[in-house]
Amino acid sequence: MASSDDIKNALVDIKTALVDIKDEQVNLVEAFEISNKMLTLLNASFARNARANDLNWKISANQNQIDSIKENEKSFSEESKNVVKI
Repeated sequence: MASSDDIKNALVDIKTALVDIKDEQVNLVEAFEISNKMLTLLNASFARNARANDLNWKISANQNQIDSIKENEKSFSEESKNVVKI
């Protein structure tokens, strides 16, 4: 049969184990919160990157249009030099 000291020591051990489990749960919650923040930032980063890529594509398309207009203007200018007034 267990003595009262054995029971007291067992209860202290159980209390210590419960405190450790509680601390681990708190640490897990903190880890999940940090992970959640990291994923949120990562998603925001992906969204910003997608927006930047979209803007870059639009700027590139606009630049191509400007280059095409300049070529057409140049070609038109050369053709107008060759026009003879009647």
